[in-house]
Amino acid sequence: MSLSSAPAPPRVIAQSPLVVEPAQHGHVLRRTLWGKLVGASGEGLDFATDERVTSGEALEVSVSAPHAGPCLAGALGHIVAVTRFDGHTVAKK
Repeated sequence: MSLSSAPAPPRVIAQSPLVVEPAQHGHVLRRTLWGKLVGASGEGLDFATDERVTSGEALEVSVSAPHAGPCLAGALGHIVAVTRFDGHTVAKK
């Protein structure tokens, strides 16, 4: 009897954009979120994270598959919807 294991879902790393705006916000650390890809289409992607995100928040997103490597690197976009599911935040970008 063999046990089959499902492949690990692609990982998502989302960061606040690296933008230089002198004297507007002072010194702020770049925010980093870690999550799992839930879905993707030509219209955007959905990812689950334990962090709080808000609609309208700008994020730079990278996606990588555990065995295949990077699929998307540094895509800038905005969160368009946020829902809670099974204790996680699911964000649509």
